[in-house]
Amino acid sequence: MESVNVTCPHCETRFEVPAARERMICPRCGTAWASRTRGDHRFREKDPRMADESAPPLAIVESRLEELDELMDQVRSEIEALRSRELSAPLQLGCSFFGLFFVVTVILAGFMLLGKTYFGGWIFYLCLALVVAAGIARIRRNLKSRVRPANLRLERFDLEQSLANLQAERDRIDGLRARLTAND
Repeated sequence: MESVNVTCPHCETRFEVPAARERMICPRCGTAWASRTRGDHRFREKDPRMADESAPPLAIVESRLEELDELMDQVRSEIEALRSRELSAPLQLGCSFFGLFFVVTVILAGFMLLGKTYFGGWIFYLCLALVVAAGIARIRRNLKSRVRPANLRLERFDLEQSLANLQAERDRIDGLRARLTAND
């Protein structure tokens, strides 16, 4: 990941941040600001989404920690949803085959009990072929519309990486909170 050096507009402390990051909190004084890049020029502006600069730095850090905790909870729930979809994919396919087997069995039993004269005849085989064809068409339609487990696994892996990045950011800001409370 590419990083850039920035200078805090409040205390003039220089530190590195990832190049893609726009919202920042100074590790020394806790000032919140947005840093945007246009071409090669990087400029600072007050971030309206963050607390104003007159707020105590510890309050800004606490609000950022709460925001990160909420994001991490959302990512964890998305990971669990993907994991359940990934694990249920083979089960859904098995249920489709079991449903086809069940319907074929019902057709066989129905012809054996009710249509003894037709059992083994062309009407029996026609009904059996129609049921099997409809079942296979339904299974194919389900297979086309469902997301492959490998795609779900990749998406889950990406979310787990994002969660690790959020945890690293939370640890960094938690360290900042510890330094701020030690200074007070």
